[in-house]
Amino acid sequence: ITVSIEPHLPAKIGQKVKENARPDLEFQGIHRNLFVEVSLTTATAKSYVQQAAKTAGYAAEQREKVKVAKYKDHAAQINVELLPFVMERHGRMGKSCEKVFLRLAQMANDVGLEFNTGYFEKIVASIACQRANGKLVEHVLRRRSSAKA
Repeated sequence: ITVSIEPHLPAKIGQKVKENARPDLEFQGIHRNLFVEVSLTTATAKSYVQQAAKTAGYAAEQREKVKVAKYKDHAAQINVELLPFVMERHGRMGKSCEKVFLRLAQMANDVGLEFNTGYFEKIVASIACQRANGKLVEHVLRRRSSAKA
């Protein structure tokens, strides 16, 4: 399995595609490649908070729809599977995260690697989410301190 970060779609499709059209990740497997669109979202954002208070995972679900809509036609043109990987900043994973874990396990098994999905992958994803939250806080604090200077 090989991974490309932000593969260049115009080069792959050979048609008129926005020059900046780049899915986040492409996993190249034996049978079929996989685009993964990664995103962090916040359930307490103004656009989500009312519905997120009523429906667990609402913010992630909405962002998954946006991510799929962005690249579904391009992925279909070149027969690449497309899955969003969306987490809410408070730790909830979108429904497609599990599908990404399962698909990567299948791709690993296709090349003879044992890869069972489960608890470990969720911990790694959760840690990555918290690191991203930390980076966001650092960024905001730096902007505030430079604005005061």
